Amino acid sequence: MEQYDGIVFTGGECAPLEVIKNLCSDGLFTVCADSGWEAAAQAGVRVDRFVGDFDSLRLPLPSHAEVCRYPRAKDFTDTEAAFQAVLEAGCRSVVLFGGGGGRMDHWTALRSLFARSPQWRRWETKCESVFKIKCGETWRPDAVKAPAVVSVFALTATASVKTDGFRWSLNGYPLNEFSFSLSNEIIDSQASLTVLSGTVAVTVPRTDASPVSD
Repeated sequence: MEQYDGIVFTGGECAPLEVIKNLCSDGLFTVCADSGWEAAAQAGVRVDRFVGDFDSLRLPLPSHAEVCRYPRAKDFTDTEAAFQAVLEAGCRSVVLFGGGGGRMDHWTALRSLFARSPQWRRWETKCESVFKIKCGETWRPDAVKAPAVVSVFALTATASVKTDGFRWSLNGYPLNEFSFSLSNEIIDSQASLTVLSGTVAVTVPRTDASPVSD
């Protein structure tokens, strides 16, 4: 399991509390972007810095908080500001909590940030876990019980992988913007995915996540 050194909370549907508590610790530099504070507060997570325009925050910030407040009219998102903060703090492997559901344009912007931010390695929302796997790295579904659904998408122009223990092998399968593996299945507890070229996102839906309703 990868060792993380930074945490970012943002608005949108967040991971279950047990997932947050399992990944967060006092030794990790933690930043909240705007309403991400609501999930962090509910989980009892200590926060080092708060950033954003706070136009969607309903919960008061702690009186001792270190706050970087930005105008609402700006050319970057609050989540981008949070990732700049963890980068400046020296973090190299960061988990983002939140960003699920909501507006499609917001999700698309987050997906773009996920692809281009080298330190953002894991994304936890209400309905899925997403892992960024780079060339030469191997992902093993340590916390995933077979059988389980898994999807694989390229985060670079092209990518290729080697898989073991997947129902449909991706060995030699070209991954790109128009070619991906949707709803594949892990059928072996010792399954693995090794990236041979490019960078990919591995998405594992939560089996206990209830459907999002309007």
